[in-house]
Amino acid sequence: MQNNTDPIQIFAQEEKLNLRKITLIALKNWYLFAICGVLGISGGFLYSRFSQPSYEVYTSINITPNPASLIDGLYNMVAKQQFGAAAEINTQTEFIKSFNLNKQVVQRLGWGITWYKKDQLNWDNLIKAKNVFNWVALYKEEPFHVQEIEGKINASGVQIFILPISSSQYQLTIKGDFTNGGQIKDLSHKSIENYGKVFESDYFHFSITPKQKFEDYEGEEYCLVFNNSNDIARSYWEKLTVVGNAEESDIIKLQLRGNQPQQEIDYLNELISVYMQNKKNFQTETQKKSLQFIDQQLSGITDSLNLASTNYSQFKSKNQIVNISEQGTQVMETLKEIESEKNKNQMQLDYFRNLLEYLKKSDDLQQLIAPSVVGIDDNSLNAMVVKLSELYSKRQVMAISAKENSPTILVIDKEISQLNSRLLENVKNLVSNAEAVNASLQGQKDNIKTQLNKLPAKEQDMINYQRRYELTNEVYTFLLQKRAELNISLAGTTPDVQVIDHACMETTSLVGLAPRMKIALGLMMGLGLPAVFLLLVNFFSNTIQSQEDIEHNTKLPILGNVIHSKTNSDTPVYDNPRSGIAESYRAMRTNLNFVLNDNKKKIVAIHSTNPGEGKSFTSVNLATIMAMNDKRVVLIGADMRKGRLHKIFGITNEHGLSTYLSNQDQLEEVIFESRINNLLVIPAGPIPPNPSELIDKPAMAILLDELASTYDYVIIDNAPSSIVTDGFLAGRLASLNIFILRYGVSKTDQLSFINQIAENKILNNLMLIVNDIHGPGFGYGQNYYYNYKYANYAEGYYHDEKKTKGFKKFFGPKKKKKSA
Repeated sequence: MQNNTDPIQIFAQEEKLNLRKITLIALKNWYLFAICGVLGISGGFLYSRFSQPSYEVYTSINITPNPASLIDGLYNMVAKQQFGAAAEINTQTEFIKSFNLNKQVVQRLGWGITWYKKDQLNWDNLIKAKNVFNWVALYKEEPFHVQEIEGKINASGVQIFILPISSSQYQLTIKGDFTNGGQIKDLSHKSIENYGKVFESDYFHFSITPKQKFEDYEGEEYCLVFNNSNDIARSYWEKLTVVGNAEESDIIKLQLRGNQPQQEIDYLNELISVYMQNKKNFQTETQKKSLQFIDQQLSGITDSLNLASTNYSQFKSKNQIVNISEQGTQVMETLKEIESEKNKNQMQLDYFRNLLEYLKKSDDLQQLIAPSVVGIDDNSLNAMVVKLSELYSKRQVMAISAKENSPTILVIDKEISQLNSRLLENVKNLVSNAEAVNASLQGQKDNIKTQLNKLPAKEQDMINYQRRYELTNEVYTFLLQKRAELNISLAGTTPDVQVIDHACMETTSLVGLAPRMKIALGLMMGLGLPAVFLLLVNFFSNTIQSQEDIEHNTKLPILGNVIHSKTNSDTPVYDNPRSGIAESYRAMRTNLNFVLNDNKKKIVAIHSTNPGEGKSFTSVNLATIMAMNDKRVVLIGADMRKGRLHKIFGITNEHGLSTYLSNQDQLEEVIFESRINNLLVIPAGPIPPNPSELIDKPAMAILLDELASTYDYVIIDNAPSSIVTDGFLAGRLASLNIFILRYGVSKTDQLSFINQIAENKILNNLMLIVNDIHGPGFGYGQNYYYNYKYANYAEGYYHDEKKTKGFKKFFGPKKKKKSA
């Protein structure tokens, strides 16, 4: 035996029902999707025309370290193993992204002025152009020459509109505010100006001259904006993307997005150029400082050399000494060698001591001079000093854009600390060695001076003059040699950056959605908005929208479904018997005959839980369709509080059910023929003070029995059950009780109320009718739509004191006359 409570089957069934419900809701509101779809397509089309296209420009570089020496190469290799290859790439990435570097780029490009041109609305622009009513930047296509007055200001960021009106004049309009000293100044201005004449105000000083003929400008409108270099640099700094291609790769990729591809191309290429120049400057910083040091030394040694040469020549001329004795020559050569060696060693010792002081301070090691400048041929020391100077230069640059606790700064600080410790220990040893060598050379010099003192006085003086000249000349020659070496080194220095791909138009790509995709996206959004709206409305709504809403909340059978009436008539079945709504009632008539086939008393009570659900409408048309089938039908208006049957059929309401049950009239006095054959009507009659008590009288049961024996069908139009109990009292006497639910109006929780009535057996033989169905929600009438409105029944069902008095006044005297 198949288990009908299988959770999987239940879930599949509910999912199928939900999909069907969603489909029905969409079909019902097809016009919303049609309207929003058209609006979405129109919006996508207009957006594709109004918006400017965006382009992506990129360039890539390779960071290729080129160490100056073996020890430097070993150091870089160890650093890469310790800190990772990504550390250097991250450092260079931050350097390129620094605001300082981007500001240099803007200053070199000279983007002080930006021109815009307004696209006009015409058929060609609307169909072919990308910008309608947009201001498009004119990069390298400036229509006018702008001459700024030197020493004068021009407020930045303010729109200046230029409208050419003749070959010699233009209309100038200024719109915008300018903040000066914390105060906002309104710079609005409009005037006619001459080309070439300086326009002067408190915030502007410039003149413009056209580049073309007036015919080329006629009908065009332009906009001029003076730029702030800091603002432009910041805008590019924010949108510039700099990333490494891979974790172990030395390649850096730079990307920019903008509306002017050529402008973005020029910016990226200039950025790489400025970056490479700065990197070259950092690489040669130590060499430049060394060259500066040599130039300072040469400036002083030149004077010493000239003085020594003059003194030496004058002494020889005055004393007529041509040659020195052989012994004197030997003493002089030996002394000169010792002094030369001692001077060289002293220079190195002074360098070591200065370097030691710098290392202990550790605050400005960019001022270090390379050891090779003073003749120190220690490759290891030279590499470490150069590397330390480079690290400090790099840290200074990175500090501009990075925080002190950023990973890049921390890595550089760690490198500096380790290298500084190694260098400090090395320099201490070098200072000790140089001091020992200096002491030894001083002893040798003292011994030679003893020999020199034994020579004749003039020869001694001659040797001293000659020695001073040759020593000074030797130092001068040494410095010139080092200067030449540094210049050669500077000329051959290249930055360790290789450009892989220059930014160019060929590699520029259009980003964002294509026009067709924008239109498709607009269509999707247009269809999506009503879909979301309807889903939300139906999710939070508890009104009956489909047959599933009823089936999920009650087990009571549905006698029939009534589609929406296309007319304002209360009797559309009689007025248009071939209409769709007439077919709805014919199907209901068939079902009713089947339900009451074995019942001798065919009494049908029509109920509703709330006013406005179509109870009277259904009663009238159900009675009509039965009468049209040659059945004798009587329709009773049991809603004695707010009856409508007399209005629908155009009969009097002075006599009706209320007067019959109160024994004021006989049956033949309250039953009226209608314009519909076989259909008789008993109206509600005047409003009584006690409708419930009247219905609960035995007279009501006697009336129904008499009518059921005389007529084929008796249909009772009752008052709303959730407001008064009249309908329950009449329904107990009926063979069939039908509750009316109105599509889109009745709530699903009303079914709980009806279920309780059935479970508590307050009424027997309960069935449902769904009224005023729109669209295909219940399997009927896919082409019928809402154009029928019910009257408002919200008031009038409760006891009305004034109406009660009127009833007593109307019936009291009459009754007395009858009794009399």
